[in-house]
This record gives sequence, C-alpha cells and structure tokens, in this order.
Amino acid sequence: MALVNVGRALALVWTIAVGLIGCGGGGGEAPVSDSSASLTKSEETAFVEGLKGTAVLRSGGGGEPVVAAERASDARIPPGSGYQLRTVPVATLPGGQVQVVTGVNPTPAPTSLGYSKPSALYSVGQPIMSNQPASTGGVITSFSVSPALPAGLSLDTISGVISGTPQNLQPATTYTIAGSNAAGTASATVSIAVVAPGSFQPTGSMVLGRSAATATLLSDGRVLIVGGYVGPGGFDPPTRTAELYDPSTGQWKLTGSMRDAREFHTATLLPNGKVLVAGGIDSDPFTSRSLSTAELYDPATGLWTATGSMNRVRDGHTATLLADGKVLVMGSRDPGGNASTAELYNPATGLWTETGSMNGARASHTATLLTDGKVLVFGGASSGFALATAELYDPATGTWTATGSTIEPRIGHAATLLQNGKVLAAGGLAGLQALRTAEVYDPSNGQWTATTTSMTDGRTHHTATLLADGKVLVLGGTSDGGNTHPLGMELYNPTTDQWAVSGSMSEGRLGHTAIRLLDGMVLVAGGIRPSLLLNTAYLYVPLP
Repeated sequence: MALVNVGRALALVWTIAVGLIGCGGGGGEAPVSDSSASLTKSEETAFVEGLKGTAVLRSGGGGEPVVAAERASDARIPPGSGYQLRTVPVATLPGGQVQVVTGVNPTPAPTSLGYSKPSALYSVGQPIMSNQPASTGGVITSFSVSPALPAGLSLDTISGVISGTPQNLQPATTYTIAGSNAAGTASATVSIAVVAPGSFQPTGSMVLGRSAATATLLSDGRVLIVGGYVGPGGFDPPTRTAELYDPSTGQWKLTGSMRDAREFHTATLLPNGKVLVAGGIDSDPFTSRSLSTAELYDPATGLWTATGSMNRVRDGHTATLLADGKVLVMGSRDPGGNASTAELYNPATGLWTETGSMNGARASHTATLLTDGKVLVFGGASSGFALATAELYDPATGTWTATGSTIEPRIGHAATLLQNGKVLAAGGLAGLQALRTAEVYDPSNGQWTATTTSMTDGRTHHTATLLADGKVLVLGGTSDGGNTHPLGMELYNPTTDQWAVSGSMSEGRLGHTAIRLLDGMVLVAGGIRPSLLLNTAYLYVPLP
C-alpha cells in the first residue's frame, strides 16, 4: 500500500492480480499488495498509471479526486487526517492486473484565526456590534473560548461570532478562542473591556502630537488624521504627515505623507472612498502662505496623488460634499480678495470650476449640507469682526441667497445637522467672550431660535458630534482665549431642547478632532493646551 498525491488530495493505492478476481473479471474479493503506482487528475476524470498500463476510473465530480476500492474494509485512513472514504467499482488494466485506489476527501487543518475587533471596548448594558471571526486554511467546524466571556456575551460554537449585551463592568481581559476541525486547531486572542456609559476612556496615542489637523472617517471604519502642526509652540510649521487609527485594535500608525505640508485645510471623503484635502497654509500663521493645491488620499494604497488646484488660495475655508458628489469650497482668511468666492471640485475630472460668490466675505465660518441639498453657511469673521449673517447655496442654480441671521454673532463655533433636519449652532466667540449660548436654525422658515437652556461652560474652538441617538456631544475648546480649557462634556437633547453635563475629560484641549465611529463611540484625538501639544486620544462611550 502506498500514499500518492492527487493534486491537493491523497490516495491509498493497491495492485490486485486479475487471476484472483472472480468470474467476469469485474468483481469478487482479492488479496492486496503494495504498489508504487501514481494517481493524477485531469478535469473530471482521474487516471491510475501503473507498471502494466492505464485504467480510467469514474470521476468523483465537484473537483474531488476519484476514490475506488474492491472492499471498503481494505481501506486504512490515517487517524485524525480528516479524510473520508468513498468507493467506486474497480477497472481492469491491460496486461492482467487491476489497480484499486482508495482515498480521500481531505479537510486540511485551519492555519490562522483572527477577529474583526481583537481589542474591544463595550458599554455595560448596551448590545455590541458582533465580533466576526476570519480564518485561513481548512474550514473551522467548532469554536471554544477560555476563560468564559463576560456575563451577557456569548460565543457561537458553530460560527465563532461573539455577540450579546455585557451585564457587568470589567477591566480589559484577554480571552483565547480556539477554532478546530478534524485535522487541527488555530487560536486567536481577543481583549474585552466593559465600561460605564457616558465615560471617557483612553485608547492608543497618536504617533505625533498635533493640532489644527483634520479627521476623516474612512469607508472601512478607520480614521485618517492629516496635517496640522506638530511643534509644542502652536506657531510651528505644519506637517506633511498623516496617520490612521484602527478601531479594531485601538492603535495608530503612520501612513503616506502628503505632497504639501498644511494646516487649517479641509478634508472630504468622496463617494469613491478617497479623501480630498484642499488648501490650508504651509507655514506658520504669521506668514500666512495660503495654498491653492489639492491632493487625494487612497486608503487602498496609503498614498497621495496631486489633483487639480483650486482657482484661489484658501485657508480657514470650508468644504462640503454635495448630493451629486461634487465638493463645494468657500471663503478664506487670505487677504487677497478670496473670502467671498466659492468653487466646485468634480471628482470625475479632478478639476475645479468657480461658482456663484457669497453675498459677503467670511472665513472661519461653518457650512452644513441640509436635507434638501442646499448648503447653510453662517458666522465666521470678516475684517476682524464676528458675523451673524447666514446664507444658502443652491447647487441647482449655483447662487446664494440670504437667510435669517443668528441671534448672536459667532466665530469659532460649531454647527451640527440634527436628525430632524434643523441645524444647531453652539458656542463660539462674540468679541472676546466665549459663548455659552446655542441656537437652532429651522430651514422651513429660515429663522433661528435660542435653545431653552445654555451650555454650562462658554467655549470656542470646541467640537460638536452628532451621536447615534440624535443627541449632540460638545467637548473641549477654550473659554478665555486659550488659557482655560473646560473639562466637562455636554449633551444637547433636541427632543427636550436642553443641555446636560455628561462626564468629564481627563485633560482639556482645543484644536482637537472628534469623530463618531461605526460602533457609535466618539474618537477624540490631539489638540493643544497651554505649552503642551497632545498626542493622546480617548473614546467617549455614549449613554443609553
């Protein structure tokens, strides 16, 4: 008896003397002796090649090797090999011998096992996004875990999926998950921490401390941080570098660097998954060397490529993805007469075209895409003064029309599109005073209404993030021009039109980024506080 290869399969081969076969030469029992014959496979037919000639055996079909035996009891499959015995009739070889092949449907052992979220942070009492396994090698037929998962979570022993609702708080704990089949086992480790909702939890630190950068949620759930300044003084030249945050591991890594260093730029996720970065300044703020260049980041390669340059240099501008996939940019702090102009980027051509200009110049404003496809622009500054004016851009006509002005002028504020289609304006500066107030714009009548209550802290250069439940999380910023940084986080509830404190950060910051991840948590990264540029990052765990 000899083992031979059949492509990826194995077979057991016997040679049987024809003289010992019963009448008709096609059946009966026969003794078995060793053979050095080999087996090959072509298309749907397998061939036995021996010393005395060749016989054709019936195809097993489905890409499997043919299996033949005079008697099933003659086969000896190695224990634990994962092979399954199959039987087909024997065939007679020219020259007086019969060869019989017994074999095989091999199931190889799994070679690796991993999970979609190997480092998981869960909120107690909240259903988790299922943690999915991925493996290579043979198909895994059963899963097990040690030690037992936190109360409320379970491992599906057939699919390997981790799901459920954790019931108790616990620190990060490592679990070993084994995936097995008849041929072997592969294992993976998953770290799970269960924390209180409304808490602010540390995650991996950025490679570089940075402020005045942009953060973009990519289509695959990672976060791209781009540019900004990386020196401790706050007036240092900006950087070309970029880095990626992976929520599945909680870690950062550098990716390809931009062609131009820049800060106070914009970054926009395009429908094709690439990121458009445009404008900004490439030197310290005192020299104000504004840029017109733009470039594209490809997450598939981690590389940047130049695209068409804007018609105007811009920094302190805004960029808004329109419903048709084009990108609208407007405004600028550049003193060269660009502050009222606007232009459109077409991803299909990589070119910019000018569109209608705003009714007034502005920079450091906000721009919000409304549900009807128009863009609301308000606030900012012109000639050093905060603005209360607001206007609407209509992509269908390429023109701007004035709409209701805000109750208070605002610069360095935050604007958030609410789930009801209204827009929340929170904080900012009016003169030298950081505002506690907030107001809501109603597109149906073009008017602003003050919220019933105000924030606890006045703040500017903060962030405002729409949560999955429709509330808005406001954090960071400064209340006095840069020396005092509120630690408290506040939530706006559109249903009640009221503000409430929602825990505290461990360190204040402004010029940071905040972005909601696919699992609903908010990643807060970087920023600056007096004499210290931050590379730390945290996750806000939403309240139920």
